[in-house]
Amino acid sequence: MNTSFCKRLPTRGRLVLLAFPLIVTAAFAEEPAPEKAKTLPAAILRKYDADRDGRLSETERTAWKEDVQRGRAEAQARRLERFDANHDGKLDKAEKAEAAKAGNAKSGGKATPTAKESSP
Repeated sequence: MNTSFCKRLPTRGRLVLLAFPLIVTAAFAEEPAPEKAKTLPAAILRKYDADRDGRLSETERTAWKEDVQRGRAEAQARRLERFDANHDGKLDKAEKAEAAKAGNAKSGGKATPTAKESSP
């Protein structure tokens, strides 16, 4: 800042000049959005809310997340066991397609053809 310019201003003008960046920042600062209360399904609260306060504490939330992760790992293992035809420990493209067909058939939908299958 040019100090000779500031020296020519009255004291009040200097204060305004110095405070201007703070005033502008405060004027355009965004208000933090109030956090929405996240409601969990009643079944999750019944199972994991040990103290029955209607919320999951950090310990209760950790137990829930661990169960979810365990369930996903078990589902992945079942899927691998069922569709890994060459037993290499992973699903290749053909095995994934077979798993997708089985998933679509299970849900009552039809498997949608890929671009290669639908072209003449």
